[in-house]
Amino acid sequence: MNGETVNSKVVRQASRQPRLTMAAKAMAILAALIVSAVFLVPRASLLAQDEKSPAAGPGVESVALGFDGAYKVGYWTPVHITLAGGPKAIEGRLKLVLPDGDGVRCEIVDDEPFSLAAGDKTTLLRYAKFGRIGSEISVALVDADGAAIAAPLVMTAGKLAKAVPATNQLVVTIGRDAGVNDTLAAANRQRAADEQRVAALIDDAARLPDRWYGYEGVDTVVLTTSDGETFQAISDAQLEALDRWVLLGGHLVLCAGAEGEALFRTPGRFARFAPGTFAEVVQETRTGGLEEYARAERIDAGQSVATFRIAMSRLDAPRGTVEAHESIRQQTPAVIRSAHGFGQLTFAAVDLDAPPLSTWGGRSRFLGRLLEATLRRPEESELSRPSGQVSHIGYRDMTGQLRGALDQFAGVTPFAFSWVAGLIIVYILIIGPLDYFFLRKVVGNMAWTWVTFPLAVIGGCALAWYLADVSRGGSVKVNQVDLVDIDVESNLLRGTSWSHVYSPNTQRFDLSVDAGQPAESAAAESVAAGQLLSWQGLPGDAMGGMNTETAARMFNQPYRISSSSLPRDVGPAELTGMPIQVGSSKTLVARWWRKTDSPRLDRLVSRRQTRLLTGTLGNPLDIELKDCVLYYSSWAYVMDRDLAPNQTVTIDELPPPRTLEWHLTRRSVDSGGRRRGEVDDDRSLATAWNRTGGNVPRIMEVMMLHDAAGGATYTGLGGDYQSFVDLSAHLGLDRAILLGRVENPAAELLRDGEPMADDYDRRWTYYRIVLPVAAETISRSNP
Repeated sequence: MNGETVNSKVVRQASRQPRLTMAAKAMAILAALIVSAVFLVPRASLLAQDEKSPAAGPGVESVALGFDGAYKVGYWTPVHITLAGGPKAIEGRLKLVLPDGDGVRCEIVDDEPFSLAAGDKTTLLRYAKFGRIGSEISVALVDADGAAIAAPLVMTAGKLAKAVPATNQLVVTIGRDAGVNDTLAAANRQRAADEQRVAALIDDAARLPDRWYGYEGVDTVVLTTSDGETFQAISDAQLEALDRWVLLGGHLVLCAGAEGEALFRTPGRFARFAPGTFAEVVQETRTGGLEEYARAERIDAGQSVATFRIAMSRLDAPRGTVEAHESIRQQTPAVIRSAHGFGQLTFAAVDLDAPPLSTWGGRSRFLGRLLEATLRRPEESELSRPSGQVSHIGYRDMTGQLRGALDQFAGVTPFAFSWVAGLIIVYILIIGPLDYFFLRKVVGNMAWTWVTFPLAVIGGCALAWYLADVSRGGSVKVNQVDLVDIDVESNLLRGTSWSHVYSPNTQRFDLSVDAGQPAESAAAESVAAGQLLSWQGLPGDAMGGMNTETAARMFNQPYRISSSSLPRDVGPAELTGMPIQVGSSKTLVARWWRKTDSPRLDRLVSRRQTRLLTGTLGNPLDIELKDCVLYYSSWAYVMDRDLAPNQTVTIDELPPPRTLEWHLTRRSVDSGGRRRGEVDDDRSLATAWNRTGGNVPRIMEVMMLHDAAGGATYTGLGGDYQSFVDLSAHLGLDRAILLGRVENPAAELLRDGEPMADDYDRRWTYYRIVLPVAAETISRSNP
């Protein structure tokens, strides 16, 4: 009976099995249909809406970044956004969301509203600063209250354009191609794929920035003019942006041959870039000067001598250094290198983008000479880096060392990993073998572990909390370096501030900068004419570097970078809701500029043979300059006195100068008569550069004249990120630089509109005054 019962149960279960399987399949099919209805049907609806643009509503149609498909991380870059209108006209603003240098999302709110008619299209030019190679960018349309007008468009920036590392070089050509790509290709042969110098070509003036900081990531701009169409199409705003970028530290290579008349006389908008007075366009038949400059073959090879001509724009009274010239009836400067504010202007009086130079085999070498200020700068692979040290210090650029030095705050003592590991080992010993032996040998009752073990755990947690609290300090702290440059010839002032804000607790900050505290003459404007305030990243591929992929999202709500409401030439100058994690700091950089009217108290003359200075030197500021050094050519005059406001001295009163390289590298005579590790052909010893050192004044001294100190050969670190700080090139362009330290700050960081004066831990302020130097005149009269 029991057997029959069992068998009947087995039969019934077997008969149910197919029905259960069929039911499971039915449920799976039903679930699939539900998923399709939830996800695929809306998607199909969206696709159908995309096919009908009027019903799709307004939105972002396309985004173009940078220059000719290339942009640099860590710098402001132009963003061209094309909008497509919907069935109704709209008004709004653009909001861009992307990660900063620490991987924290920030939103850049547009300060220029737009209007878009129904069914219309328009392209808007905005600016963004990308913090990581793998940045993701979101572009949204919002109304005046910040509410979304349309769904945002989210893209990976690296798929829209080539992301160039912050320390690589980017050369932009405006106009016809002058062979920049070929020149850079020759220089890139020995470099890795991620260390290539990049060339970009812009042949449509509409793609140019209309604000100077749109060029911030560009190392050199090459402007060709033979077609006449491109440069004439440059708007006044675009030309002003290019001019200001050069004045604030950029490098412009201007090729002006046949179109010299249109460039410099009628209407003369480009006359500001002429390092001399335009005379005429001449037709030269001799090109020996150009060929010698390029160290290349003849330009007229294979051409008829009777018909060969090359158009050149002749300038009279050239300013700067004439590096090459041609002569037939009178000398025609072919290449002139001069200062333009804090930047450089390289003038070539020929058209590299037109025959016969466009077909000349030596064009790449000629252009390489024009670009040598860019090409000679080392890439990361060329830097001296002992095994393991780069990964240890986490940076390869001088800004990284400055960042590390400014991250040291009084009362904040980060625990080294060795201490943490040691405390963990001690804690394990206490709750393990020490607890066992204490109860076994001393107490004699192991049951007491129910008391000793919780006490050890509580004590360990309390100690960890106490040490963490003590190490973090108890208040917000700020370290800051201000560097103010004044060019007395152009009456231009520019300032740069590096600020590190430390917070012991996780909190958000509303920050701005007050750069209206000039130490120069009272006749200067009291408020900055323009300014920028944003985050600063760490170049390189170390942990937290900008060459790494976007970090994990740490904060749900992005902070805001927006423009000031001042009706002046300002850029993004306010940070709203910027978060700082517990026991962490944020690195900020501010830049500002204005015209000044400081008195001229200098009259410097350079002797022809020795390049030593004579004449008078003065302090044009309304504040005392301390620790003064005067730099010129290859000399450094270390002053034995401070300069009071408006005080003048003669060069003959100063101690004898040292060689510039000797002063910057702190050379000293070795008692053994030789450098350590070198042959004794110099009998001097350069102080080795400490790449982990935190001496801020010493770091700033070398950053300000990095190339003159030997560049990466001396420091083992590059100076490419924020290379505008280095004014070494001006020492060879008939310029002297007076450097001094002042007690008063040049800029003040504001929180919620109030100065953070009580939060400052350490601060340094330096002024550099760039002075013109006249050449010594030699009398031809006989005594």
